Amino acid sequence: MYLDKNEILFQRGENGELLGQEIELLEFPGKNIKAKPLTRGQLQKINLKVNSDNVDEKLSADTDVITLGLVEPKLSDEEIKNSKPNFASSIVTAIVSISLGISQEEVNDNVKTTLLNNEMELKKK
Repeated sequence: MYLDKNEILFQRGENGELLGQEIELLEFPGKNIKAKPLTRGQLQKINLKVNSDNVDEKLSADTDVITLGLVEPKLSDEEIKNSKPNFASSIVTAIVSISLGISQEEVNDNVKTTLLNNEMELKKK
């Protein structure tokens, strides 16, 4: 049996916009956001920033995820920059999880692995 096209593509509204979905934040049980998944192109651009040698670009990657994916609550760019790190991190994890189709736990595990690998690379230098 072949994959159905609807299994491959993100759901879109009549206007072509990606549809948002309600997600409970793993680190804050009972607290939900509404977010839309990021496309492959958006994820690839953000990944380039994450892997950049430019510190400012690395720091803006999380902001990009929130700006592109968060539907509710609506936050301005300034509010995103001034948000509490624990909430911002949890929101990013939730958006990445729906974008990649994996659990928030898996996202956290992948981030921890990446951080450990980066730390080991730094120690080698």
